[in-house]
Order: sequence, then C-alpha cells, then structure tokens
Amino acid sequence: MEKRQAAKRRKLVIAGTGSGVGKTTVTLGIMAALRRRGLIVQGFKCGPDYIDPTYHKAVTSRPSRNLDSWMMGPEAVREIFDRASGDADISIIEGVMGFYDGKDPKSNTGSTAEISILLATPVLLVVNCQSMARSAAAIVKGFQLLDPRVKIAAVFANNVGSLNHYRIVKEAIEKECRVPVIGYMLRSEELSMPERHLGLVPSIERGDLDGFYAALADRIESGVDLSRLLELTGPREEPTGEQLTGEQPTDDEGRHKPAAAPEPAPGFAEPATLSGETTGEPDAADAALSPGRYQPAARMGRALLFAEPDRRFKSGSCCREGRRFSFLL
Repeated sequence: MEKRQAAKRRKLVIAGTGSGVGKTTVTLGIMAALRRRGLIVQGFKCGPDYIDPTYHKAVTSRPSRNLDSWMMGPEAVREIFDRASGDADISIIEGVMGFYDGKDPKSNTGSTAEISILLATPVLLVVNCQSMARSAAAIVKGFQLLDPRVKIAAVFANNVGSLNHYRIVKEAIEKECRVPVIGYMLRSEELSMPERHLGLVPSIERGDLDGFYAALADRIESGVDLSRLLELTGPREEPTGEQLTGEQPTDDEGRHKPAAAPEPAPGFAEPATLSGETTGEPDAADAALSPGRYQPAARMGRALLFAEPDRRFKSGSCCREGRRFSFLL
C-alpha cells in the first residue's frame, strides 16, 4: 500500500479533562464512524496501556501503537507514529488520564499534552458536562491557558442530559474559548464500558462487540459534525527543538539498552513498547524487557528494571537462575 503524502495526512489527539470522562468511548465511536466513510484509520494510545489498543484494533482492523514519550523519547515517538501512520488516511491518538497528567506535576513530561506537541497534532478535548453548564467553559479555558503550545482545536460535550443542555454548553464554550464544540453524546448506560481495578475490561474478554461499535458509530454520526472534525485534522508545522518538553538525556551515558525478553505474557506485549531502543537479543543487552502486569518477576544474570514515578529505570541485582524477568509497566 502506498505511503500517504505527509502533507495530506490527517491526525487528531482525543484527550480528556481527566480519567473517566469518556475518552475511549468517544475515540471508538469516531474511529467506527470514519471507517464507515471508507477511511483507513490508524489508532494510537498515549502511554503503555495495553487494554485500549485492543479496542482500537477491533474497530480499525489495524494494530494500534503506543506512544510513550517518557519511556521512548521524542525521536522514537515520531518514528513509531510515522511508520504506523504512513498508509493511513487519518491517525487517531487516544490520550491517557487527563490531558496534562504525566510523570511530573511541574511539566508535561509523559503526558498527552507532550505527545500533541511532539507530533504537532490538534486536540479534541472531551469534557464530562454532567451537572454543569457555563462552568464547562471555565474548564476548557483553563486547559487552553496552561500551555500555549498545545492546540485545542475543538471540544466534545460528553454526558449531556438533553439537546438543550448541549446547546447551553456549546454556546458558553464557543463564546468564551473561541473553539468549536463539534459534537455531543447523551448519557447512556447501554454505551458505557465496563471497568475493573486496572482499567477497562479487555475487549477479548467481552466477546462479539460489533453491535456495540455500530451503536457508537450511529451515535457519533448523529451527534458530531464529522466533516468539520476532518477539517480540523489537517497537518501542522513540526515543532522546533526549543518547543519540545521532557527530560531527555544528551548522550548515551547512564542509559540502559533493553532487549525484548523471551516468553512475554500473552496479550500484554504491545508492539510499539517493544520497538524502542532494543537490541532484540537478550544476551547482548543490559537488561531484558517484557511488559506484563501479571507476569511474575523472574531472574536474570544482569539487571532487573522497575519503572518508578521519578526516574526512567531503577536497576537492581538479581539471581543468575533462569533467563526471564518482567519489566512491570
């Protein structure tokens, strides 16, 4: 399949004001509706989440890729994005947690906001409008002002109680924030997505979801101006080095070179996570990498790596028995 010309590629970040506002539901609905229009849709997920990409793949019929600026750095994020989106008509990047939530409360490092800046991508901000009206405009205004480098191109009003409620929210946001509110979704238990302690229930555990995806596409087609949305997803100029955020090392000193460990936990190894700076050969690496929340930490004769909130890797000693271990994301 031919590569799409860079100037014609469309891309959109779908972000939320926080966790639980409906990012995944809106993302899947937009993906399904765009697929109905005959577009090739490439899905991405910010961060190391392995559950949401399974839903993306089910809707788009293409593997979804993780974009993790904290683990991989800006160059790898761009490479993964360019490689996966090359033959797609549009790329949809689902955010993680709230738009500005990441590694550091004082910066954008590891956040959806950082990904949107790195990839020069417009943002659709999903706001849970339940039990509010004009106050929704204050929320959007705050997200606009916190970092002027991001481009919040449009707003999605989720969980509105009625069409009149949507009109009130839309009027307030468009007047105060000068961005279009391009759609809404009414509160609906039948379209809610089941969760448990680690997030959403994986799609492979929910059986046939074609009817669910079709219902989401119907709701998006009836409540969203898709033509306007597509107009907002055109390319932007790539940012300069001074515009980029994050704590990136200036050389290779102190950096580990991981390898994809053998026998990863089934279903937990995301292709993009394993496509970073790896040797591919555990024997030649400083440490092995196997993303899996449930896989027990095994033993290896080099370093055992754990993710910590305040640093990329923490290395520790371990026994020399066996050849496997887990990097717990």
